[in-house]
Amino acid sequence: RSSELLAGATVDGDVTLKGNLTATGAVRFPGATIHGQLVMTDATLTNETGDSLTLDGAVIAGGACLRNLTAIGEVRFPGATIHGQLVMTDATLTNKTGEALTLQAAKIDQLWLTEAFTVTAGTVNLVFADIGILHTHRRQPPPELYLTGWRLGSIFGPLMNDPQAAISWLNTVPKSAFAVQPWHEVAAVYERNGKPAEAKLLRYQAAKQVSPRIGEQPPPLLDHKGVRAVYRGSAQALRWLYKIFAGYGYYPMWAGIWLIGFCALAGLLVYLWGPVGVAAPPGFNPWLYGLATVAPPMSIIPTSWSVTDPLWLAWALVGLKGLGWVQTGLLLGTLTGLLKKG
Repeated sequence: RSSELLAGATVDGDVTLKGNLTATGAVRFPGATIHGQLVMTDATLTNETGDSLTLDGAVIAGGACLRNLTAIGEVRFPGATIHGQLVMTDATLTNKTGEALTLQAAKIDQLWLTEAFTVTAGTVNLVFADIGILHTHRRQPPPELYLTGWRLGSIFGPLMNDPQAAISWLNTVPKSAFAVQPWHEVAAVYERNGKPAEAKLLRYQAAKQVSPRIGEQPPPLLDHKGVRAVYRGSAQALRWLYKIFAGYGYYPMWAGIWLIGFCALAGLLVYLWGPVGVAAPPGFNPWLYGLATVAPPMSIIPTSWSVTDPLWLAWALVGLKGLGWVQTGLLLGTLTGLLKKG
């Protein structure tokens, strides 16, 4: 059967194209306004050189059901407004030359990518899509997603119950199109649904994705051969330290654990190599000295307590004291949220 053409049409009721519809070429509804439902159950659409289904800018008041759709060629809904549900349950989409499903800037109350929804070839474009509820029943993501600027109200299915499944979906975004916003959008959904630990995990994973990109573009004054490599290496080293010491600002307990560890190390060093016996100041306690030296809140110690010999130990304590101040700053910054801004 040849393609249907309803460009710019206004339909007061439903548009029903079911019963094993087969079309070669593009089925096109660009700019159409459908006051009822669009139903294309069990349809097979084929256009290997272009669009198989086009609803650019369409407005569908009663939702769209594309259950069990088989499409070879791009399925397009850019800028469309779909009230109700866009059901693509059991749909199989294939486009070897580009996007298999385009929902860029579309506004959809509920999007169903459930059961055996499969993209065998091609990408899924949800850039700036506004989706009220995303339904998924599969942990396996499409081959490649573009998500920059998307908005989600809520999620039903594995992506809500298993944050690792959400991470696997987000990781399909190509490196060239990476953005933090899609990760934070899913994290915000978790937070709204009472899952703060899952939200924190998503934000932490987003920060991990950012780290390899730190220093790729140095300031103009440092953008010179030789200096560029040093700048990039230094920036990534600092980012790595920020990760292990404070979990990119999302795990303040890491900073606290490191601070305790530095205090314990200082105490151990003083216990093993510090003053003992008659050489020790009155009342000298190596563990208390280590704690008071490293932890800024405990920095008040008797003036008679001092370690100057051996010299390496004195300098080691100076270094640990500096690390203690850094960890205290990270601890306060992570607890107050200052290190997570932006």
